[in-house]
Amino acid sequence: MTTTVSSPPRDHRPPTTTSSDGSREYDPRKDPKIIGIAVIVFGTLIIALAGVGSTPVMSGDGSGTVFPFQDINNESREEVALALEVNRSSLRPGGAVLFNATYENGTPASSATLSVGGSEYSFDDSGRATVTFEGGGSYTATIRKENTESVRYVADGTILSVERYKIPLAVSANATNVTAGDAVRFAVRRADTDAPVTATISVAGRTLQTDQRGHAVARIERAGHFEAVARRDPTAAQRYVSDSVSVSAERQQVRLAIAMNRSAPRPGETVRLTLFRTDTGATIDGNLTVGNRSLRTVDGAVTVSYDRAGQYQVRGTTTNSDSIAFEPVEQTLRVYRYAAPVSLSANETTVESGESVRFTAVRSDTGEPLPGQLTVGNRTYWLDQHGEATVEFTQSGTVTATATRANTSTHRFPADELTVTVKDTEYRLGGVEAPESVNRNASATIAVDVSNRGSDMGAASVTYRFDGATVDTETVVLRAGQRATVEFAVPTETPAGTYDQTLTVRGDAVSASIEIRAGDASA
Repeated sequence: MTTTVSSPPRDHRPPTTTSSDGSREYDPRKDPKIIGIAVIVFGTLIIALAGVGSTPVMSGDGSGTVFPFQDINNESREEVALALEVNRSSLRPGGAVLFNATYENGTPASSATLSVGGSEYSFDDSGRATVTFEGGGSYTATIRKENTESVRYVADGTILSVERYKIPLAVSANATNVTAGDAVRFAVRRADTDAPVTATISVAGRTLQTDQRGHAVARIERAGHFEAVARRDPTAAQRYVSDSVSVSAERQQVRLAIAMNRSAPRPGETVRLTLFRTDTGATIDGNLTVGNRSLRTVDGAVTVSYDRAGQYQVRGTTTNSDSIAFEPVEQTLRVYRYAAPVSLSANETTVESGESVRFTAVRSDTGEPLPGQLTVGNRTYWLDQHGEATVEFTQSGTVTATATRANTSTHRFPADELTVTVKDTEYRLGGVEAPESVNRNASATIAVDVSNRGSDMGAASVTYRFDGATVDTETVVLRAGQRATVEFAVPTETPAGTYDQTLTVRGDAVSASIEIRAGDASA
């Protein structure tokens, strides 16, 4: 443990006082009353040092005083508390701690003494000292200062914990399942760096020292199960975490295996599982645990069936004989879902902005309607019980529609998709030509101009409504920028009166009123 900053001790002198008239500085050392009190205090101090007085503050473990001073009740002395602060209380070997010593008024206690780890250190003019801790352990740091005639200094302290670097060991063996009498070569290394380590290995009642490569060879003289433990004594800065490896010296080991007659069974299908020895390939009777069912084989086999798709763990075991120990086998039985691909269709795949498309999803294997989800662009819709959903398209462009359905316990539904093209068409009405009045039953027409302001060719459907009722609809095909006139016959057979007429096209509408006079043009 080293200190990087130190300074010679300096006495702390409390502030002096001034007389009430402010003419000169008051010195208590020249006051006869103070001198008399000091004589009494000195006698009391002699008695206290002889063993009469308060008990020093002891450390928690009883090893000695944490703050080594006698608590002498001398009211004539000013009591000044020392304070010790550290920048950290937990560290690693080689780390440094900055100690800061102050008086109770916050000024640096540069003349105090720091005791830690059996060594004493001085503080610099700022009341600071830096100590480096090379070894691990728990340290008690105390700060003290010799009392003066007029001041008693109250010590302070703190506990520091220096944790050794933890070095995990890793031990391995060239064989962990051997026959009694076989030799096993062990290797010890650092688990963090993989570097070889000299250590001891205890196994089967023997302790061996590894060589410089971390190797040691032990002969296992008897059958049984052993733990080979690698250990190394700690150093001042490091402690080693032991590791172990299991070694079994036993009878001949034979692995078991399980064969399945189906590689991808489906729900409801039967699967034959056969237990056999890997050394000879012969079937062997034993126990097979499939999922939560335990079955006894007959002629080495069992038959199972599951009505749900999923993964089922299979474990096979059998009883050991006098000369052979059979290793259990574990593997997974996977039951796969039936595939029922989605088939998505639409009543239209090329539409104009503002038009709707009806989508229909069915199972491709059976043609049954398939409820689920329909994703169109960044919007999601539900496919109803008939597998249908209607979507209105308001923006031109190419949009992908995808139909999906969540998997069930027996089926999976691969998604299907199609593309819808939305034309860039924009229709506007203008230039309405219609009479303001007309005799009843007279011949009259209303005409309107319709234009396509979009960039694609489209079909504009113009609807004529008279008094709120639809009379007729005319559709004209317009290229980009093209204009056309649409004409409708006015139903003048309507009783006399004033009526509203409305002409609409997708995205636009115009209106005009007309008076039907009582005069009958057919009379």
